[in-house]
Amino acid sequence: MRCPPALAEVGFDRDVAANLSAWYRCPNEMACRGGHFNASSVPGARAQELEPMCEEGYRGRGCTSCTEGHARADADVLQCIPCANWTTSPKQVVWYISFFLLKNLALFVSAVVSVEGSGGKRAASATLLNQAMSFAAVAGVTMSGAMQTGTFKNDLNNAAKVALHLLAVPASIAQGQGSSDGGSNSMSGQCLLQLLNMDSGIHNVHMLMSLWPALLVAGLAVLKGGWLAAVVGSNVFLPAFIAGFGKYLVAFRLRPESENEALHLDFLPPGPQMSSHISLRIAAVLGAIVGFSALSVCSWIYTVRTRSPEATRPHVAYLIQAYRPECAIWEVERLMRKVVLSLIATILPVTLSPALQMEAVTLVLIASLLAHLYFWPYQADDWNRAEIYLLIVSLTITGMTTCLIANDLHWAKSALTQRVLVFLICSIAG
Repeated sequence: MRCPPALAEVGFDRDVAANLSAWYRCPNEMACRGGHFNASSVPGARAQELEPMCEEGYRGRGCTSCTEGHARADADVLQCIPCANWTTSPKQVVWYISFFLLKNLALFVSAVVSVEGSGGKRAASATLLNQAMSFAAVAGVTMSGAMQTGTFKNDLNNAAKVALHLLAVPASIAQGQGSSDGGSNSMSGQCLLQLLNMDSGIHNVHMLMSLWPALLVAGLAVLKGGWLAAVVGSNVFLPAFIAGFGKYLVAFRLRPESENEALHLDFLPPGPQMSSHISLRIAAVLGAIVGFSALSVCSWIYTVRTRSPEATRPHVAYLIQAYRPECAIWEVERLMRKVVLSLIATILPVTLSPALQMEAVTLVLIASLLAHLYFWPYQADDWNRAEIYLLIVSLTITGMTTCLIANDLHWAKSALTQRVLVFLICSIAG
């Protein structure tokens, strides 16, 4: 019995191989290619699996787990990637670690220099950096969506894929996300923990990825003071840190809701081995998201509202100097926009809910665009126009990605149109 590609989302349950009715749908359809079974003529005997239901690297019910030698990708917990190791690919391991450390260090130093070198006034470079990071939050989502389509995976040659991955590197750097490997598909934080023979649960990956940013912020607090470190650190690292909590809330079904199939929340800490206290664990994750976000927002607002009228300290100037007096706390909007976009990308991974993810991103961008058009927050009109232009471009590539994903599943799709959309999205976003 062969399961054709059109039914590739159906996974086979190895635990009850004698019963072919025990099927489970794959949340990530890219993980399932369809299989080939040889049913036994003996009642009750196991069926022979000639071709596996899951793609290489995936296993388990609905192909939701990773095989040995593979681990979950940083950007998408439902995607499994092969792990490099010190024996076969030491350069890839070193590249992954170096890229992560240097990228975060470069962003942090750039933000600190923009604050300290402003002489009490916000430098143009600080505004440019923040606008770039805000745009990159959208660019990263759209490029990830484009690269998960069948067009990108199956219709493009290797040279084109490498070129488009290279285009994604600048967006990854500007995004400030700790969960990026600089375009590599052979390493992730979970791979790194496996190399260190440590528990590779999602919550441990979150802590590992937060360690370096925490050390940078702590070092700046010792050298320059806590308020400056809090402002710069939250601006650069908060979106990625909050997005890590979003991964815990990824929920999926393996059978239709009509069959009373419960939602699977396999990524809630401490892991799928604990099946009790689901509500309390969800509440704890939501509380952490709201708590850390509120702490950052309130600290920024407090810093602005209690500033000295005689002398503006550098970190206060960093927050207010670009804006009109009545919009002095507008930088909070940008921070929360980056946080919400990062959360959307992790709670609704493109491999699970691509259409819902793109619509959520679109709504956030529309709200931000309308707010900028209404309040016109910057003192300089050129900065207002630049922000509005970037928001319009973000909406455009989000719409293009929605079209790409929708057409990718349609039987009458045009290969040429799909390829053009992929290159346009990655070129504009990169």
